[in-house]
Amino acid sequence: MPTESIYPVFDQQRTDLLLHLLKSNAEFSDGGTIRGVVVYIKTKENLHAVTTELSHAGMPTESIHAGKKPELRERALAEFSEGKISILTMSESIARGLDISGTHLVVNYDIPELAADYGIRRDTLQADTGQVITMCTPKKPPLIEKINLLAGTELPSVTAEEFSYATRLEKVSIGKKSGTKGTRSKPLQNKKPKLRKGAKGGKNKG
Repeated sequence: MPTESIYPVFDQQRTDLLLHLLKSNAEFSDGGTIRGVVVYIKTKENLHAVTTELSHAGMPTESIHAGKKPELRERALAEFSEGKISILTMSESIARGLDISGTHLVVNYDIPELAADYGIRRDTLQADTGQVITMCTPKKPPLIEKINLLAGTELPSVTAEEFSYATRLEKVSIGKKSGTKGTRSKPLQNKKPKLRKGAKGGKNKG
Protein backbone atom coordinates (compact mmCIF):
# COMPACT_ATOMS: atom_id res chain seq x y z
CA MET A 1 0.00 0.00 0.00
CA PRO A 2 1.17 3.58 -0.67
CA THR A 3 2.39 5.62 2.28
CA GLU A 4 -0.04 8.46 3.01
CA SER A 5 0.61 11.30 5.41
CA ILE A 6 -0.35 14.84 6.40
CA TYR A 7 2.26 17.59 6.73
CA PRO A 8 0.88 20.50 8.79
CA VAL A 9 2.57 23.74 7.68
CA PHE A 10 1.66 27.41 7.37
CA ASP A 11 0.90 28.61 3.86
CA GLN A 12 4.00 30.79 3.53
CA GLN A 13 6.27 27.76 4.06
CA ARG A 14 4.64 25.20 1.76
CA THR A 15 7.11 25.71 -1.10
CA ASP A 16 10.08 25.70 1.27
CA LEU A 17 8.85 22.47 2.83
CA LEU A 18 8.33 20.89 -0.59
CA LEU A 19 11.90 21.76 -1.62
CA HIS A 20 13.22 20.46 1.69
CA LEU A 21 11.43 17.12 1.34
CA LEU A 22 12.54 16.60 -2.25
CA LYS A 23 16.17 17.45 -1.51
CA SER A 24 16.53 15.57 1.77
CA ASN A 25 14.55 12.38 1.23
CA ALA A 26 16.29 9.71 -0.84
CA GLU A 27 12.98 7.86 -1.24
CA PHE A 28 11.86 10.51 -3.71
CA SER A 29 14.92 10.14 -5.91
CA ASP A 30 16.61 7.59 -8.13
CA GLY A 31 20.36 7.67 -7.66
CA GLY A 32 20.15 11.24 -6.36
CA THR A 33 17.88 12.40 -9.19
CA ILE A 34 14.32 13.42 -8.36
CA ARG A 35 11.78 11.56 -10.48
CA GLY A 36 8.09 10.83 -10.79
CA VAL A 37 6.71 13.70 -8.66
CA VAL A 38 3.31 15.28 -9.35
CA VAL A 39 2.34 18.39 -7.38
CA TYR A 40 -1.34 19.37 -7.44
CA ILE A 41 -1.95 23.08 -6.90
CA LYS A 42 -5.25 24.91 -6.66
CA THR A 43 -4.51 28.32 -8.20
CA LYS A 44 -2.70 29.19 -11.41
CA GLU A 45 -0.75 31.93 -9.64
CA ASN A 46 0.65 29.50 -7.06
CA LEU A 47 1.29 26.94 -9.79
CA HIS A 48 3.55 29.32 -11.72
CA ALA A 49 5.36 30.41 -8.55
CA VAL A 50 6.04 26.84 -7.39
CA THR A 51 7.14 25.75 -10.89
CA THR A 52 9.64 28.62 -10.98
CA GLU A 53 11.03 27.80 -7.52
CA LEU A 54 11.51 24.11 -8.39
CA SER A 55 13.17 24.95 -11.71
CA HIS A 56 15.52 27.42 -10.05
CA ALA A 57 16.45 24.68 -7.59
CA GLY A 58 17.71 22.59 -10.51
CA MET A 59 14.74 20.22 -10.70
CA PRO A 60 13.38 19.76 -14.26
CA THR A 61 9.74 20.83 -13.90
CA GLU A 62 6.84 21.41 -16.28
CA SER A 63 3.42 22.82 -15.50
CA ILE A 64 0.08 21.66 -16.87
CA HIS A 65 -2.94 23.95 -16.68
CA ALA A 66 -6.00 24.96 -18.68
CA GLY A 67 -4.15 27.84 -20.35
CA LYS A 68 -1.53 25.56 -21.92
CA LYS A 69 -2.08 24.27 -25.45
CA PRO A 70 -3.21 20.61 -25.64
CA GLU A 71 -0.16 19.57 -27.66
CA LEU A 72 2.15 21.08 -25.01
CA ARG A 73 0.27 19.27 -22.25
CA GLU A 74 0.58 15.97 -24.09
CA ARG A 75 4.29 16.52 -24.66
CA ALA A 76 4.83 17.29 -20.97
CA LEU A 77 2.96 14.12 -19.95
CA ALA A 78 4.96 12.02 -22.41
CA GLU A 79 8.30 13.44 -21.23
CA PHE A 80 7.26 12.87 -17.61
CA SER A 81 6.41 9.22 -18.33
CA GLU A 82 9.75 8.79 -20.10
CA GLY A 83 11.64 10.31 -17.17
CA LYS A 84 12.84 13.37 -19.09
CA ILE A 85 10.91 15.63 -16.71
CA SER A 86 11.25 15.01 -12.97
CA ILE A 87 8.28 16.98 -11.69
CA LEU A 88 4.86 17.96 -12.99
CA THR A 89 2.98 20.81 -11.36
CA MET A 90 -0.69 20.55 -12.19
CA SER A 91 -3.80 22.63 -11.61
CA GLU A 92 -6.75 20.89 -9.99
CA SER A 93 -9.14 21.75 -12.81
CA ILE A 94 -7.04 20.17 -15.58
CA ALA A 95 -5.91 17.14 -13.58
CA ARG A 96 -9.22 15.30 -13.69
CA GLY A 97 -9.33 12.76 -16.49
CA LEU A 98 -5.65 12.92 -17.44
CA ASP A 99 -3.75 9.66 -17.84
CA ILE A 100 -0.64 10.12 -15.72
CA SER A 101 1.87 7.27 -15.57
CA GLY A 102 5.26 7.02 -13.91
CA THR A 103 4.24 8.69 -10.63
CA HIS A 104 6.16 7.82 -7.48
CA LEU A 105 5.13 10.75 -5.28
CA VAL A 106 1.87 12.72 -5.18
CA VAL A 107 1.96 16.06 -3.38
CA ASN A 108 -1.28 17.84 -2.56
CA TYR A 109 0.03 21.38 -2.22
CA ASP A 110 -3.58 22.29 -1.46
CA ILE A 111 -6.14 19.95 0.08
CA PRO A 112 -8.33 18.61 -2.76
CA GLU A 113 -11.69 20.35 -2.96
CA LEU A 114 -13.34 16.96 -3.48
CA ALA A 115 -12.33 14.01 -1.34
CA ALA A 116 -12.80 11.76 -4.39
CA ASP A 117 -9.99 13.67 -6.14
CA TYR A 118 -7.66 12.50 -3.40
CA GLY A 119 -8.39 8.88 -4.27
CA ILE A 120 -7.95 9.50 -8.00
CA ARG A 121 -4.54 11.06 -7.44
CA ARG A 122 -3.47 8.24 -5.15
CA ASP A 123 -4.44 5.72 -7.83
CA THR A 124 -1.96 7.29 -10.27
CA LEU A 125 0.96 5.98 -8.22
CA GLN A 126 3.05 3.53 -10.18
CA ALA A 127 3.50 1.02 -7.38
CA ASP A 128 2.55 0.24 -3.79
CA THR A 129 5.81 1.84 -2.73
CA GLY A 130 4.58 5.29 -3.77
CA GLN A 131 3.75 8.11 -1.39
CA VAL A 132 1.03 10.71 -0.98
CA ILE A 133 1.81 13.89 0.92
CA THR A 134 -0.94 16.37 1.76
CA MET A 135 -0.07 19.79 3.11
CA CYS A 136 -2.53 21.62 5.33
CA THR A 137 -2.55 24.36 7.94
CA PRO A 138 -1.63 23.31 11.51
CA LYS A 139 -5.33 23.65 12.39
CA LYS A 140 -6.65 20.86 10.17
CA PRO A 141 -9.71 21.79 8.10
CA PRO A 142 -12.83 19.55 8.08
CA LEU A 143 -12.00 18.15 4.64
CA ILE A 144 -9.14 16.18 6.21
CA GLU A 145 -11.74 14.03 7.97
CA LYS A 146 -13.31 13.13 4.61
CA ILE A 147 -9.88 12.15 3.29
CA ASN A 148 -9.35 9.97 6.37
CA LEU A 149 -12.61 8.20 5.64
CA LEU A 150 -11.55 7.66 2.03
CA ALA A 151 -8.18 6.32 3.15
CA GLY A 152 -9.88 4.00 5.63
CA THR A 153 -7.73 5.23 8.48
CA GLU A 154 -6.62 8.43 10.20
CA LEU A 155 -3.62 9.64 8.24
CA PRO A 156 -0.59 10.39 10.43
CA SER A 157 0.65 13.94 10.86
CA VAL A 158 4.34 14.14 10.05
CA THR A 159 6.95 16.73 10.99
CA ALA A 160 9.85 17.03 8.56
CA GLU A 161 13.25 16.52 10.15
CA GLU A 162 15.68 19.44 10.14
CA PHE A 163 13.08 21.86 8.80
CA SER A 164 12.64 25.18 10.59
CA TYR A 165 8.90 25.65 11.02
CA ALA A 166 7.29 29.06 11.45
CA THR A 167 5.33 29.60 14.65
CA ARG A 168 2.62 31.76 13.12
CA LEU A 169 0.93 32.55 9.84
CA GLU A 170 2.45 35.39 7.83
CA LYS A 171 1.00 37.13 4.81
CA VAL A 172 3.54 37.21 2.00
CA SER A 173 3.34 37.92 -1.71
CA ILE A 174 3.01 34.94 -4.04
CA GLY A 175 6.45 33.71 -5.03
CA LYS A 176 8.11 35.86 -2.35
CA LYS A 177 9.66 34.45 0.80
CA SER A 178 8.97 36.08 4.15
CA GLY A 179 11.46 38.79 4.98
CA THR A 180 11.82 39.98 1.40
CA LYS A 181 10.24 43.02 -0.08
CA GLY A 182 7.45 42.43 -2.52
CA THR A 183 5.58 44.76 -4.83
CA ARG A 184 2.68 46.32 -3.00
CA SER A 185 -0.15 48.27 -4.51
CA LYS A 186 -0.69 51.82 -3.32
CA PRO A 187 -3.41 52.34 -0.74
CA LEU A 188 -6.74 53.15 -2.32
CA GLN A 189 -6.98 56.49 -0.55
CA ASN A 190 -3.74 57.67 -2.21
CA LYS A 191 -5.08 57.18 -5.70
CA LYS A 192 -6.48 60.22 -7.45
CA PRO A 193 -10.16 59.85 -8.36
CA LYS A 194 -10.90 59.76 -12.06
CA LEU A 195 -12.97 62.65 -13.39
CA ARG A 196 -16.16 61.68 -15.09
CA LYS A 197 -16.53 62.61 -18.74
CA GLY A 198 -17.84 66.14 -19.01
CA ALA A 199 -16.79 67.11 -15.51
CA LYS A 200 -15.15 70.51 -15.14
CA GLY A 201 -11.59 70.64 -13.89
CA GLY A 202 -9.30 73.36 -12.59
CA LYS A 203 -10.13 76.57 -10.74
CA ASN A 204 -12.75 79.04 -11.85
CA LYS A 205 -11.36 82.21 -13.34
CA GLY A 206 -12.29 85.30 -11.32
